[in-house]
Amino acid sequence: ISSFKDLFMGLKSESVIQVLIKWIEETYHPTAFLTIQLPDKLKTERKDKALDKLRLIMAYFERQLLGREWHKHHLPFICFMEEGISGCCHFHILFNQGKFRPWHLYLALDNTIRHFDWPDYSIRSDIMNADKKKAIGYCLKEVKVNAYGHFNSDRFVFSSELFGLNHSTAMG
Repeated sequence: ISSFKDLFMGLKSESVIQVLIKWIEETYHPTAFLTIQLPDKLKTERKDKALDKLRLIMAYFERQLLGREWHKHHLPFICFMEEGISGCCHFHILFNQGKFRPWHLYLALDNTIRHFDWPDYSIRSDIMNADKKKAIGYCLKEVKVNAYGHFNSDRFVFSSELFGLNHSTAMG
């Protein structure tokens, strides 16, 4: 993360957001957007507990999409953790769907929701056909940048870090 943050040293706050958008576009080439909201019985204000749930959800989702050895050919994503009005955490996730058709994603998401016995509202997916910058900007809406170009990167969750994987196992 330190080298990631070094990209933004000395920039003004509006410039930082623009550089972040460009970096996310060039690094992840996002084509899909997920929103994960934990069901009422699992909602938490504790970030560590929310990340534990995210890890379980996304591991199951990737296994549904990529098969049993998904971790060997991981689907890289960047996730943004937000606090809702209630103070509980929810997530926005951007990734490149690669060779997968939208129906592959929807089937994997449906299987994930059914596996955890969650309500349908828990995971929402959109294919980003239109303005990617707008979708990325939406994910960055709670990122605060101070006058020195510093921002709160603790809201960023990189999939390789979430799963403790080497970047070389990523697809693409």
